[in-house]
Amino acid sequence: MTLQQLRYVEEICKCGSISAAAQKLYIAQPSLSKAIHELENELHITIFDRGRRGAALTSDGLEFLDYVKVILRQTENVKARFANKKEPLRLSISVQHYIVAVDAIIEFINHKLESTPDFSIKIRDGNASQVIDDVVSGYSEIGIICISNLNRHLMNRLFQTNDLVFHSFGKFAPHVYLRCGHPLTAHQILTYDLLKPYPYIVYEHGDNPLNVPEESVILEDRSNMKCICVTDRSTSLSIIRNTNAYNIGSGCLLPNIVGSNICTIPLKTTSESMQFGWIKLKNMMLQKEMIEYIHLMEQTICKFSNVQKEFS
Repeated sequence: MTLQQLRYVEEICKCGSISAAAQKLYIAQPSLSKAIHELENELHITIFDRGRRGAALTSDGLEFLDYVKVILRQTENVKARFANKKEPLRLSISVQHYIVAVDAIIEFINHKLESTPDFSIKIRDGNASQVIDDVVSGYSEIGIICISNLNRHLMNRLFQTNDLVFHSFGKFAPHVYLRCGHPLTAHQILTYDLLKPYPYIVYEHGDNPLNVPEESVILEDRSNMKCICVTDRSTSLSIIRNTNAYNIGSGCLLPNIVGSNICTIPLKTTSESMQFGWIKLKNMMLQKEMIEYIHLMEQTICKFSNVQKEFS
């Protein structure tokens, strides 16, 4: 098995057919087909189902592709680290709706990348299962997620199954996000009964038990609630700024990101604090720039007294 064969597999997946991939790779189609057959014979699996409509990944092929992406990504990192000619910096991060992650990216771009001639940064906002899938598949180097008592057992089992490592940033008690002119801003602490008359914003998370959102810390009866379901942070903040709707989260408030018209108030709840941190593949070697980004995340978290830090 060679790196070239792995690149062939990735290109066929992108193009959808062996013939299209051969044209893009500037090699003869029979040569490409032979290379894939040799790889399949070596591994004793079928990677592609060939048909008139192109080449589709088999179940073994889908699993194999996850490893291919990780290996090729690691190869790029090694080349960028040790080759004489510097490759463009590429960073990819998946985040579970955390503004502190965005603040750290802003700091990173403004202060760490001024002298970097070429770079590409990918930031993907998603729920817990999407973040984990991105890291396992190699799409993202790290993922930033939240763990609660409701999903802790499943998360730990998934980390072990997929050779993932979780590093905690800290724990936080739930806070309510409101517009500054909201009728409830006169209170120093909020309760479920006080919140019940107002629209409640939640992030869409599907039926996957891993996707326990931050707002799930409210365990009281939610019957007859006014509920607004959104998919992204920007929509949530826009609704909060312009209505009496509210959201629940870590309480980390960054005016340069959320604006000056939003405040947070602690929520009285019987649930335990939530834990948030970052994950990576166990054997993944992080780029030094990614390590610098993680340190910036830690510096951002240190700004907030409501977060119990869990890093040195």
